[in-house]
Amino acid sequence: MNQELYYGLVRFLATGKIPTTVEEMIKEEVKKIQKNYQYQKPSLYYIGGRNQTEPRQVIPHHQKNQLLKQTHDHPLSGHQGQDNTHQRTSTLYYWPGMEHDIREYVKTCHVCQKRNRK
Repeated sequence: MNQELYYGLVRFLATGKIPTTVEEMIKEEVKKIQKNYQYQKPSLYYIGGRNQTEPRQVIPHHQKNQLLKQTHDHPLSGHQGQDNTHQRTSTLYYWPGMEHDIREYVKTCHVCQKRNRK
């Protein structure tokens, strides 16, 4: 989720007002998707989605790679591949397009590519 949309959602859910500093397109997007989110200081949570019973923390765009590194590259995570990394990450966290981002991240992991069976 880009920074401006994240900021607009947080401000709207916290105060009930969309900031005047965000673009008109972002304002419309905030109005459209706000029902799927909730704000619990200091984090934004996604409450929409299929088969989800628990809210998932929304990860801003600039924190995405750090989180993927923790859930995939960390010695205790074991480089478990695309599906397992997605399953483990998506139970707690959310960002738009996360499945695609996880697949691309794992495809570029040097350890996984060395170990990959042809």
